[in-house]
Amino acid sequence: MSGSIRQEPNGTFTLQFWFKDPQTGKRQNVKRRGFGSKRKAQIAMRELQVSFDSVGPEAGAKLSVSQYLKDWFDRQAVDKAPATNDRYRNAIERHIEPALGGIGLVKLSVLNIDNFLASKLKSGLSEETVNGFYRVLNTALKDAVRWGYLNKNPAELVSPPKAQPAEKVIMSSDEQARVVAQLIKESDPQSLFHRRNGALSCSFNTILFHLAVLTGLRRGELAGLQFDDIDEEGGAIHVRRSISQSGRRTIIKRPKTQRGMRRVVIDQRLMSRLMKHREQMTAYREQLGSDWNTQGWLFASADGSVLAPRALNSRFSKLLDRAGLGGQGYNLHTLRHTHISQMLMSNAPPLVVSRRAGHASVATTMNLYGHVISQIEEGVISSRLEEIQRSWSS
Repeated sequence: MSGSIRQEPNGTFTLQFWFKDPQTGKRQNVKRRGFGSKRKAQIAMRELQVSFDSVGPEAGAKLSVSQYLKDWFDRQAVDKAPATNDRYRNAIERHIEPALGGIGLVKLSVLNIDNFLASKLKSGLSEETVNGFYRVLNTALKDAVRWGYLNKNPAELVSPPKAQPAEKVIMSSDEQARVVAQLIKESDPQSLFHRRNGALSCSFNTILFHLAVLTGLRRGELAGLQFDDIDEEGGAIHVRRSISQSGRRTIIKRPKTQRGMRRVVIDQRLMSRLMKHREQMTAYREQLGSDWNTQGWLFASADGSVLAPRALNSRFSKLLDRAGLGGQGYNLHTLRHTHISQMLMSNAPPLVVSRRAGHASVATTMNLYGHVISQIEEGVISSRLEEIQRSWSS
């Protein structure tokens, strides 16, 4: 069973899905029109799919885990981001199905799942990765209970591997200075890099590094910036969209949460760099004329179209190599961690940092950067205790 949702010229949404008629065996389709939002169409799609399916313990007894997971994936894929579906598909097709797919859905046991997770850990996969497989399977089996295929979810009785939260890797101030020095060197018109790649490429790399390390934007948010998002008078950047990838497709979307749609304040030095970069882009655009894509992407491809996030990461990795910092596991997300950690270490209020980072809540910031908070607490308490004791002798 599969389906699709499309937006009509009048702004409403239409859903359509196809199913196999159990009596005739022929492929049939159902169409519903007039939904005011895509979300409402997605909910209606899920409800219709369930109502047209033959659910219940009898139906569940006829399904293998593999058959059920295929049906479940098609249903849940309707309202999930492409990147999420890619992750689910990888977990199911490459890991869960080969190990558990041949088992009957109603016969799947706690021991089956335990053995599956243990075998994946023994194969060398990390606890975090294996835990991800468990979450996909557990979510699918919860829906099997909700839809009536199962009376209970065996995964709920399984103890999944607990991954220890990894401490965020950040770039030191000295390492940041080495990158800046490399950028300055390459921006010299007499440098080999400048002669080979041009002024625009130098400007691109400079803006990419400075924006990432001084704003903490996510990789997809950096890729999604347009010049119209720069508020020169207000001294800020507006995060309005994010770019993601699914296979070879580049997808433009809104940030996941309302907190992701945010205003990020920057200093005058960074604003000046952005204005200079816009001048470089304008000059290049005028050279290309009608061949230039006019959407105004801050980080654009050779024809002005949007660049995929992995292209930005590739540029940054090459910059690190030229600066002698390659092979250390740094990427653009490292600069996000670096910015957030440095803001916290400079005693910026966690609420301010959380909003700047676009986290769903302050609790998210505290959970992700608890090690930084602990260091700050130790320093503050130690300093305060010294002040108290010094006051005794004054």
